[in-house]
This record gives sequence, C-alpha cells and structure tokens, in this order.
Amino acid sequence: MYTQTTILRNIATTLTLSVYFLYASAFTTSGNKIYDSNGNAVLLRGFARPSLEWNPVGESLSVADYTLMKNKGANAVRISLNQCFWLAGHAGYSSTYAATVAQQVSWIKSLGMAVILDLHWSDQGNMQLSSCGQQNMADANSVTFWTQVATIYKNDPMIIFELYNEPHDVSWNTWLNGGSDSGYTTVGMQTL
Repeated sequence: MYTQTTILRNIATTLTLSVYFLYASAFTTSGNKIYDSNGNAVLLRGFARPSLEWNPVGESLSVADYTLMKNKGANAVRISLNQCFWLAGHAGYSSTYAATVAQQVSWIKSLGMAVILDLHWSDQGNMQLSSCGQQNMADANSVTFWTQVATIYKNDPMIIFELYNEPHDVSWNTWLNGGSDSGYTTVGMQTL
C-alpha cells in the first residue's frame, strides 16, 4: 500500500465539493463544467494511482488502498493505463490486463468514487515495441485502444476518459490533428 506521503504527492486534481457528489449517478458537461445527475456543478478531487502503466498486474492494488484515498477526501481516482498491455497482438500484451483494470474500476466505484481512465503509456504506433513508455503524443494504436476501452465503459456514467497523458513537445496543430513527430506518426485529439 502506498504511504500517505506518496498518495498526497499523487494528487490528480483539486476541488471544493459537497458530499452530495459521492452519491451522484451520472455526469454531464456543459462548456467547461461537469454536473451531477441533479444539475449541481461538480469539481473533482482525487488521487492518481500509478503502476498499471509499467506493470500489467499493478503494484499493491487493493480496495484498502482506494478506501484510504476516499477517507482522505477523494471523490475520483485516476488510473494510468498502458495500451501495450491492453492490445492483443502487441509484443507487450497481457491477457489479464483488461480484467485487472476492470477490478480497479469495480473497487473504486463500489466506494462511490468516479474513475478516470488515463492513457499514460503508448508505443509510437509499433505493435512490436516491447518497451512502451510515455510518448510525446498518441498514435494509431491509441485509437484502437480507446475504441476497445470505450466499447466496455462508454455507458458507465462514473467513468471519465483522459485521452492522453501530458502531450508535450508538439505543435498546437499536431496536438489537434496529428502529424509527424519524433520519428512516428501521431494522431491528434480530434481523432481520439
């Protein structure tokens, strides 16, 4: 289990939020605001829970870990994912990865918290790349990843998709539309 210091260091977002959110059944958006099923504005406060981006079974993942986060005031948990572990046929594929992710989602939601699924590590569009990592921007395999993940979770109102973790060192046009970047072809946020 992560220490309190580690968890606090991994705060994903900040908020001021009333307790009513914890029992909200759905999110909607309007402009740059998130609303619960009663039309109340929601601000998310949570923790990032790393390890599923570098380890297909995660490290020290447990309902007790998420309970500690909730007890510290979280109403959302961000799970960092790796498309290489997810995509069948990939050199880094793990046949149990999707089930491990589903278990985390189940535990987090059972505590009344939202889940942010974050594509954290990708493969530069190369299914043979055995060592995936954080890239400048998403690639064609990221589209396949999100198509598969969305098929599973798109109707779950307590799931939020974070399309790509920290795009960096790309132009605004590449971020939006994709392009040639660092020796591989990226896809833009419009495609994701």
